Amino acid sequence: MRPALEAAQDVAWRRLGMVGTWWTGSERLAIARETRAAADCAFCAARAGALSPLTVPGRHDIAEPGLPPAAVEAIHRIRTDPGRLSETWFQQLGNGGLG
Repeated sequence: MRPALEAAQDVAWRRLGMVGTWWTGSERLAIARETRAAADCAFCAARAGALSPLTVPGRHDIAEPGLPPAAVEAIHRIRTDPGRLSETWFQQLGNGGLG
């Protein structure tokens, strides 16, 4: 990797780790790591192959155990199955504590 690109990635990662409007710096980094890990989640893969994601029982493969369950659900679904998100799903996230 070119040194300038590597330096730019380091700067971006440090900025991501700063406090944001809605999350602390460590939470923002955890969200980024969970987003990367969602691509390899077996539960998400099973849901993606199902007629409806709500018919598949199971749990996400969690990379960052400190995140709230509703946040993990949002991260994984947005990352792996964004075309089938619904208003009901969104409302359930709010009921699950994700503001």
